[in-house]
Amino acid sequence: MQLNRSNVVFYNETHEYWLGDKKLSGISHLYGKHINPSKYEGIPESVLLKAAERGSQIHDECRELDMFGITSSKESEDYLALKLKYGIIPLANEYLVSDNKNFATQIDMLDETLNLYDFKTTYVLDEESLSWQLSIEAYLFELQNPDLKCENLFGIWLRNGKAKLVEVPRIATETIMELLRCDVEGVEFIKPSVELPSTINEALEKLADFEGFITLAEAELESRKQDIATIKEYLLEQMKTNSVKKYESEKIIITYVAPSERKTIDSTRLKTEQPDIYENYVKTSQIKETIKIKVK
Repeated sequence: MQLNRSNVVFYNETHEYWLGDKKLSGISHLYGKHINPSKYEGIPESVLLKAAERGSQIHDECRELDMFGITSSKESEDYLALKLKYGIIPLANEYLVSDNKNFATQIDMLDETLNLYDFKTTYVLDEESLSWQLSIEAYLFELQNPDLKCENLFGIWLRNGKAKLVEVPRIATETIMELLRCDVEGVEFIKPSVELPSTINEALEKLADFEGFITLAEAELESRKQDIATIKEYLLEQMKTNSVKKYESEKIIITYVAPSERKTIDSTRLKTEQPDIYENYVKTSQIKETIKIKVK
């Protein structure tokens, strides 16, 4: 398979892309600038630099494996195991793609079926960031090779003896084009809202309905409790005034209970001070008059 070569030149020493006398921009800044500005917030520059150097080293070791069949580290051995497990056959490494106007980048690796791959060695694999990065690369690849179509996007995560192949979704071409336009023109990029699967939308609708029902039911319950308290107060007053001990209907029995005193044991104090003697610690409480209600 023949891939079109870009006229852009990459200078590894300065990590710069040049098309003739025009310097083009890379794409590594786009996610942090437009999508998640706080991604590296609070992380010392020295830590980021060290991580980048380590990532570049492992990336070079994996490229050596693809080009010369040499494994020079545990990470490259793990990469070899992934290649064998998933039948990955590299077509090109560090393939440079560009729109020949403003942006250029290098695709870590693409295979014979035109799947795109990027090597990652971060502590945690940021799949969202990876999705944006590879989607931009896929867009530039197809712009440079209009007769070819990228199939799938993958991250190859290698860290501390662990290796994983992770597929990430491709972001719509229209969204990528809008992101690049906003960066060139220096205007704010509005990240499109995520379209949720229909099953999630259905669940959210049901949840909203249930929550609304519960809110109304709780308000109704509180109102009914207040109504009950008002009616009980009225019945109590009527039974007391008319010396009625009991009201009874087909559905309910109401009994008047006269005020009284109730004696109880202050059990906490009794257990603490005199566990064997309780008569001296009898506590008298006033019990308000009330009515008993029994639903038939």
